[in-house]
Amino acid sequence: MKKIAFRVLSGGKFGWGNFDRQYNLALYLKKYAEIFFYIENSKEAFQIANKDFKSFFLKNRISLDEEKNFYSKEKFDVLIYEGERLPKKNQLFYVEISKKFIIFDDNLTKKNYLSSIIFTCQLNSNYKNISHLTKKKIKYGYKYFPIYIKKRKINIKQNKKIVLTLGGGQYFNSYEIILEYFKNTNYKFLIFCNNKLTILKLRKKYSKNSNFKFFYNLKNIFNKIPSKIEFAIINGGYNKILFNFLKIPTAILNTRYHQIDLSRKFCENTLNYNMGYYKKLNNKKLNNFEKYLVHQKYLNQKFIFNANNLVTIKKLIFK
Repeated sequence: MKKIAFRVLSGGKFGWGNFDRQYNLALYLKKYAEIFFYIENSKEAFQIANKDFKSFFLKNRISLDEEKNFYSKEKFDVLIYEGERLPKKNQLFYVEISKKFIIFDDNLTKKNYLSSIIFTCQLNSNYKNISHLTKKKIKYGYKYFPIYIKKRKINIKQNKKIVLTLGGGQYFNSYEIILEYFKNTNYKFLIFCNNKLTILKLRKKYSKNSNFKFFYNLKNIFNKIPSKIEFAIINGGYNKILFNFLKIPTAILNTRYHQIDLSRKFCENTLNYNMGYYKKLNNKKLNNFEKYLVHQKYLNQKFIFNANNLVTIKKLIFK
């Protein structure tokens, strides 16, 4: 059986998307390979992965010399990396300990790519500036995004039920701005949050508002989404792909700076509502957004994901 290692930077300001994508890819591949996880920064992600796979926790900004001690002269058939930091010396080491080194990078901002394959699963503005030689290694576009949720029917009704989820960072201020704006309306919000401090503060502040329901750190929020909703406000990470796959119209609030370009390209293709960068969110923008909701302009949004891409990705990994 082949041995596949996943090396992931996740948690805190880095968000959960990197881990979610690779963890669910690993769940799909575990029938075909022995899986190892090396997770930097997030102890929560490590604890999740450790239930299913042989896993190792790496402290944030671990040096390469320190990291080498975790591999115990291990050799892998495939090593997959996803994360923002990837110096050339680290890549050389990953190439050394694997037969095939693969990088997932949606922004294409790294200076060097020593991998044999680069999965760039979202359209971005940097692709046009990439060298011809590097482009030969890139699998570019949404068809390479590893969609890992089961298709289920969501009925879009004008019932004022809105899903609100901004990921695992400390985005209390953004949640607060949105909920303050809508707290005296008839809109009912289902708020999904993976940040413990944020969810505690939100629950305390809005404990008497029956129109706000809070959910913390669910393994799969899509199992809790009602079968009939009107809309969703989400962050600009991987959620926008998954909500589109389920044909749920969304507004995107970018919580990381690198998401701005990715979301702009995404909205050009899907006509999703782009709320811009979270630090610039204000009542004027929410007022424009409310008008968009009232006039049901979201019915023009396009749903471009119709199939699970894991089979295609598996073939490329094992090729």
